[in-house]
Amino acid sequence: MNQKIFLCENSIEGIFTGVYNIWESRYPKDSIKLSCEQEGNYELFSEYINVNTDMIKADKVARTIEQRFGELNYTNIYQAACSYEKDKANAIFRTIQYGLTSKTPRRLMEHLKDDNICRVFELSRAVGNESHHLLGFVRFKELTNKILCAVIEPKNDVVALIAPHFSDRLPNENWMIYDKGRRLAVIHQGGGQWGIIKSNEFNIDFFETVSEKEKEFENLWRGFCDSISIKERENLKLQRQNLPLRFQKDMVEFQR
Repeated sequence: MNQKIFLCENSIEGIFTGVYNIWESRYPKDSIKLSCEQEGNYELFSEYINVNTDMIKADKVARTIEQRFGELNYTNIYQAACSYEKDKANAIFRTIQYGLTSKTPRRLMEHLKDDNICRVFELSRAVGNESHHLLGFVRFKELTNKILCAVIEPKNDVVALIAPHFSDRLPNENWMIYDKGRRLAVIHQGGGQWGIIKSNEFNIDFFETVSEKEKEFENLWRGFCDSISIKERENLKLQRQNLPLRFQKDMVEFQR
């Protein structure tokens, strides 16, 4: 029997829709694969089935996971779906399949002997670690229109994961965090809610139009960092372990 490969959108909603469609198809699960690689080398002796993202189907899958597996397992699966790794969709599908047939679905992530569950756990941990790092490494700049803006270039799709933290910390400010690589921005209105916008029309040059007050504070911050640094005790290797170079280029204290 030819393998059936369901091609879904590279998003949590796309992956969950793919899971729903696979279950609805009634095809033998052993001959099915879920992939979010829309472009790439096609596999021989495989039938490709396109999945159109459906928010209603995705919501049904999300509620099923949360109700049967519990909030912690749902969080692990959600974070894994935010990974940049190409094998995430099939690992998530197989993990959900395992959980739905398990006698102890709320202990799903304890079954690390299963390769797919172990993979989801690894992906979730990597995404969680990057999100945690960015909570401390994000640097906002005040633009000329008084909006606070931060530009980041994370490996994983983490803007939705870090947005609640900054919404709590800066509830009355108008701010945005822009994922440069994905052209994705989380936007927060002062005193209101936050939302996510994806567009190819963002003018990245506009994010560099900082206010005069911001320039003054940036110079003061760099001067402070220089004044507390002890040149004789510099350890660049340790610094890069705790603060990787890919984060430093978006931090004002490393910009000269």
